[in-house]
Amino acid sequence: MPVLLAVATFNFITFMSCRIIEGFALGMYNVLAGIFIGEMVPTNKRNKYIATQQLMTFIGAFLSFWIGYALTFSSNWRLMFGLGAVPAIIILILIFKIPESPR
Repeated sequence: MPVLLAVATFNFITFMSCRIIEGFALGMYNVLAGIFIGEMVPTNKRNKYIATQQLMTFIGAFLSFWIGYALTFSSNWRLMFGLGAVPAIIILILIFKIPESPR
């Protein structure tokens, strides 16, 4: 979706449509990651792993806001959304290596 935002956004409707879809995808990913961690990790380590996942989500959002702020002075909004494709592609590649949930 970040690639689509950076390349194929020509009017406000396509821009907002892509942002809404991307927001739902990120929300689902965060919820499902916590559920998956809860199923796969032993009970005595579950809280630590879920808290670490939430912390990494916060750090990623914090860094993305600051990177976006730094890029506002260049007025290159397509670069802002294009840079979002880098972690999205990494996650897409690594998600196929995740084992299947026991449930």
